[in-house]
Amino acid sequence: MTNQWKVMLLIAFFGLVLGQEESQSTINHKKAMGFYNEGEKLYKAGKYKEAEKMYSKCIFTDSSIDACYNSRYLTRINLQKLDSALGDLKTVVERNPSARGYMQLGNLDMKLGRCKDASALFKKSLKEFPSANKEKIQELLKKSTECAANIVSINKLMVKKAYDEAISKLEKVLEVTTSSFDLRVDLSRLLLETKQWERLIQSCSTLLRTHPDDPEVLYMRGQGFLMNGDENTAQTHFKKCLRVDPDNRKCKDGSKLVRSISKYVKRMEDKEEKDAKVRIEAATDLLKVKGLPQHFGDKAHAALCELYTKTKEYKEAHGHCEYVIQHKKEMGESVDVSEAVCNEATALLAEDKYDEAIRLLSDALKEDQRNQKLREKLSEAETAQKRSKEKDYYKILGVKRDASQKEIKKAYRKLALKWHPDKHKEDKEEAEEKFKEIAEAYEILSNEESRAKYDRGEDTSEQANQARANPFQGFNFAFPGGFPGGFNFGGAGGPGGFKFGNGGNQHFEFHFG
Repeated sequence: MTNQWKVMLLIAFFGLVLGQEESQSTINHKKAMGFYNEGEKLYKAGKYKEAEKMYSKCIFTDSSIDACYNSRYLTRINLQKLDSALGDLKTVVERNPSARGYMQLGNLDMKLGRCKDASALFKKSLKEFPSANKEKIQELLKKSTECAANIVSINKLMVKKAYDEAISKLEKVLEVTTSSFDLRVDLSRLLLETKQWERLIQSCSTLLRTHPDDPEVLYMRGQGFLMNGDENTAQTHFKKCLRVDPDNRKCKDGSKLVRSISKYVKRMEDKEEKDAKVRIEAATDLLKVKGLPQHFGDKAHAALCELYTKTKEYKEAHGHCEYVIQHKKEMGESVDVSEAVCNEATALLAEDKYDEAIRLLSDALKEDQRNQKLREKLSEAETAQKRSKEKDYYKILGVKRDASQKEIKKAYRKLALKWHPDKHKEDKEEAEEKFKEIAEAYEILSNEESRAKYDRGEDTSEQANQARANPFQGFNFAFPGGFPGGFNFGGAGGPGGFKFGNGGNQHFEFHFG
């Protein structure tokens, strides 16, 4: 075979191969265009997820078709897949450079927080297409350059722990970088650091719309709810975080803390629990929980203030009531500060500290003038103060103002025996006056109706006078050890006998041992 024939055969062979390749390329192109056309129909119908799949098939089948990249870019914009959309648009612009393309790509870069990249694109546009959209591009260049500088500044502020200033700058940057996941995560971290719980929850809500399974965002939002006092919603976030990332230490610790808090809070707030000590113990244990959020500490102090007041353990109540009052500006809506003020006033009144109680209540009313609870307690304190300057029946019997009837009767019996005139022959007049005073106090306090009137500062002189006129009425209990001589009250009598009041036919029965 001559060389000429060899050359002819080679030409024929390569021609056949090229023909086959062109044939396959044509087939792929047609197939890809079929996917593209189907994608266009779906896009127009608003079925963006299905359309995205068709455009992806188009690109996979024939990556040379720019229309598929451009349409997938638009579809991903609608699906809020901005990072993916950026890649498609970048391919289109690289293949077909234009001022408009650079502007679109730069704007998307800025939205995603890539201000430095955006600035470079706008510079490139001005260089390659100096007359196209010049003013608009220059404006965007200035904006992106400032944005890039601010991001550098924010990072420096975060290193210096100048969190408030960093937040202020970052919020301005986010007005430009509206779709930047990373920058909004930075904002959430700063809000967590500065304990701005409500804002933290809102910031994380925005992030979870596009990244619903991000462990860090789930943790931060859960922490926001926990610190705000919603332990149940917090636990929901911590558990979801652990489903995504089972080894996440922060979410594990958060979930464990919620379990401890929930256990004690449930017992502390159990209104059906009749034993106050059980609730007191739960509140005390709650305060010992390591890492306890302030919200729950506030609730524990408020509960102990109330419970110790109810159990008349006023010394213990003071510390917790004072804590609530001193931290009133930090207390959430779950804590009724006015209730703590009233409980503290009750404790002060029980200790005869009338001026302190009145001052406390008056100060509270200046800030909450319409609070009926405070008004009623102030009235009670003023009445108690007025009563203390007159005759204090509680003090006469040596009982507390919230003493039970059993305690009042016991005190009366003890004092009546102690001050019975026949036991004080040398100071009968003094003993007689003391005995009458004791009888008067018992007459008022042993009757719930007259006691209530006395506590309100109302007139009880009629009952008091009756008691003084007949101090031995109802006095029919035995004297331990016995007494010399007998008694005949209401008229002159036996040895050692004497006359009380204005006489009369009152009969008294005594049993001397």
